[in-house]
Amino acid sequence: MGLFQKFKEGLQKTQAKLVHEIKRIVTLSPKLTGSSIEELEAALLGADLGTSMTQQILAEVKKAYETQGRSGLAIFEIAQREVEKSLSSTNSELRKQPSGVTVVSIVGVNGTGKTTTSAKLANLIQTRGQSVVLAACDTFRAAAIEQIKLWGERLKVEVVAGAYNADPAAVAHDAVAAARRRAMQITCSWIRRADCTRSRTSWPSCRRCIA
Repeated sequence: MGLFQKFKEGLQKTQAKLVHEIKRIVTLSPKLTGSSIEELEAALLGADLGTSMTQQILAEVKKAYETQGRSGLAIFEIAQREVEKSLSSTNSELRKQPSGVTVVSIVGVNGTGKTTTSAKLANLIQTRGQSVVLAACDTFRAAAIEQIKLWGERLKVEVVAGAYNADPAAVAHDAVAAARRRAMQITCSWIRRADCTRSRTSWPSCRRCIA
């Protein structure tokens, strides 16, 4: 099975679950109520669409309902359109802090490509003439620290790491402190979703996270 086929199958499961939830919500509540909006928001966040995209979709759903009534509740189609619109944007710039260190937190379950994505992002930042440090915050997965250190050697990027089973937040703190001492511009840290101390709904809106 090819890599893209794996991605496709994984996304199909997410899509099927989201469609099922949307149908359930619309069936139980013919009208768009505060309760159904909350349920819809939870379903969209559960599909990892992020806070910003979820709010964008909800705004369009409300607008469609106000102008077209129940016939405008094509929620999945609206969600699909908004996601496509977002992905087609030509603005690929990293959102940076006006001053000081910009911290990029990459959170996800095992096997989703956090380490490789961190390395790719670090390489991109370097090609743009900016400085970067990597933080090995996944302190529980076997060989995770060695893997990011290897990428650091290949890219000639500093990697801040602690011991296995160390507190991920402490590693992130040390990385930011190191970046400040060296006048670095960006710190990229990654952590397993299960180890993130923030609530599920706060991930995308966290000022340190870029989803």
